[in-house]
Amino acid sequence: MKRKLRKAILFLLCVSMLCSCMTVSGFAANVTTVASIPQSSTSALTYQRLHVGAVNAKYTVPGLMQTVTRDSTGKSVTTCKGMVPQAMTFAGNGKYLLISAYCGCGAKHRSVIYMLDGDTKEYLTTLVLDSDMHVGGIAWDGTYIWVCDSASGKNLRAYKYSSALNAIGHNYWTLSTAATKAVATTPSYLCYANGYLYVGAFSSTATTATIYFYSVKGTTLTKKGSFTVNGVSKIQGISIRGNSMVLTSSYGRTNASKVYVFTDKTNQFKKTGVTYKAAKSFNFANMVEGCYIGSSYTYFLFESGAATYRASKNTRPLDQCIRYKNTTLGIG
Repeated sequence: MKRKLRKAILFLLCVSMLCSCMTVSGFAANVTTVASIPQSSTSALTYQRLHVGAVNAKYTVPGLMQTVTRDSTGKSVTTCKGMVPQAMTFAGNGKYLLISAYCGCGAKHRSVIYMLDGDTKEYLTTLVLDSDMHVGGIAWDGTYIWVCDSASGKNLRAYKYSSALNAIGHNYWTLSTAATKAVATTPSYLCYANGYLYVGAFSSTATTATIYFYSVKGTTLTKKGSFTVNGVSKIQGISIRGNSMVLTSSYGRTNASKVYVFTDKTNQFKKTGVTYKAAKSFNFANMVEGCYIGSSYTYFLFESGAATYRASKNTRPLDQCIRYKNTTLGIG
């Protein structure tokens, strides 16, 4: 009897250990990695140094080699090796850095937001969204995380910031849309500043762009006006802080990018009908996307490190988010 009991206990222990190993193995398989790409980023960083100046700091973008996400149906957790970084913003008054990305491998995996520590830039977790949208713009208004949803038309999607905070300590966290709101243009870039959401559309040909701004109350958006920027095309990213605005411009894998700095000390970009011209412009390495003006530094994100782009000839792949002192760019 004792021998049978001993065998039964040993059997249960073995089953328990096997199940435990399977669970850990399965969990470990579906993770976002923080790893450098196989290609060198030296060419891109050298280009930055020659045309702008040595970068103040740089941080590896998560998920370029592998990202935990969901399949096109949203039912199964899986991984994507082709995520393309798009936009960035800080949330929680600088506590967190958020970077949006979409699936570029053709499998239509769900888009994601990487959540990083705002101070150390250490990767924390992945927020999996409920759509495979392009997420070309991202903004935080204090209550909601807003992203561009150009795939469904002229729409922005709002996600509860409080739900995103639940992700801390988890491998990933799935977010559900709290609201979908129509805007005046097909949204390609987005930011929140001075009490407004600013949104605009990408064009590969036009050299004039209209940027709309909306007041925000909960998930209700009220259009307050628009302004025009001249001499700028192919806009990919926007950031406004006080009387300064930065627009990023890029198109094509092998073309150099441009970054434009605007100043409005009178109206702080809150007056409708104004036309702006850039006060300064800089040549940047290929495929710059999102940007964010902080109190002392301005950050820039590139999509050239994504699998679909980084092996292309003359792309100058960059797998890092970089920053410059605001004074270097004439901001402030």
